[in-house]
Amino acid sequence: PHIDNSTRVWDDNIGGFKHFRYSDRCLDGLLKRQADLREVLEDRGYDGATFPKKEWIVTESNIPSKAFGEYLGSPEAQRNYIIKALVASQQNDIRQFHVYQLSDIEPAKRANSEFQLMGLYASIDSIPLYTQKINPVGVAYKTTSMFLKGKRYDAAQTAKLNLPSNVRGGAFRAENGSFTYVLWAVTSKDNSEKANATFSFPSDFSLASLRKRDWNFADAGITTLVDASQVELTGTPVFLFDSQAEDPAEDAKRIEVDCTPNPFSSELTLDLNLPDPMLSTLRVYDMTGRQVTDLFTGEKLTEGEHSLKVSGDNLPAGTYYFQFRTAGGRQVGCQVVKK
Repeated sequence: PHIDNSTRVWDDNIGGFKHFRYSDRCLDGLLKRQADLREVLEDRGYDGATFPKKEWIVTESNIPSKAFGEYLGSPEAQRNYIIKALVASQQNDIRQFHVYQLSDIEPAKRANSEFQLMGLYASIDSIPLYTQKINPVGVAYKTTSMFLKGKRYDAAQTAKLNLPSNVRGGAFRAENGSFTYVLWAVTSKDNSEKANATFSFPSDFSLASLRKRDWNFADAGITTLVDASQVELTGTPVFLFDSQAEDPAEDAKRIEVDCTPNPFSSELTLDLNLPDPMLSTLRVYDMTGRQVTDLFTGEKLTEGEHSLKVSGDNLPAGTYYFQFRTAGGRQVGCQVVKK
């Protein structure tokens, strides 16, 4: 949608294009294209009465992770668009949504076209097996897949949210009746993903708090509790749960981890029990989801027990999440307090 005129309009007053380069405008462009095509189909009788209605599939959609020329492009806008597009696909009966390509064609420094930077992974050409690097948009895609898999968009529950004009999103119902809510503040400033809104869940939902997970949960694994009457939103969608039944994938639990002592001051010990040999990364996040450091990356560890010593000398006092992640995507972690 960044190149089909969805994000610009000719303005005679300035003698040029007025730009609207942000993820919600891209989403509007996607839905407008569907509406235009629906009108064409209905004019030709594909309205469910004369002829059966057509099914909807979106192919090769994304925006680049880097701007070229006047067009939109950034990692933040890219990841936000993908989440919003996946949510909107369920809301608008789009049966399949295909990302433009699996991986980037070139590294960002060598890319000379936006079409080379629209993949879920960094370029996978000529790299060793299992050393692929997932892009932020890939993490966002995986997080969305984790939390919306097996759920259906619930239009009635979404209507009950009574979302204000500066908030978008929807409610998704699981088979057990629990709901996952995906919400965000609407972006509206050119070349910016910054937006803010505060949303209160209706009192008749009887929710005191919700569990909140950010776009990068598939990587960071951090869950926080938020007040249901005062949910702070930004231009990046968040996933909110009214049930404690939502757990990480079962394969993540096969790796056992224990962090001691907790709280710690100078040194932390991570005891791991690995079911298989694996290439591994140990990463530290603060409680906002910001990556603080990588303690090691691509370390080959053998099957069995490992005891890893971590110095806390360079960490300010606070709460951190230590995440152990394998090249195959399995991950575990522990939340610790540095005194």
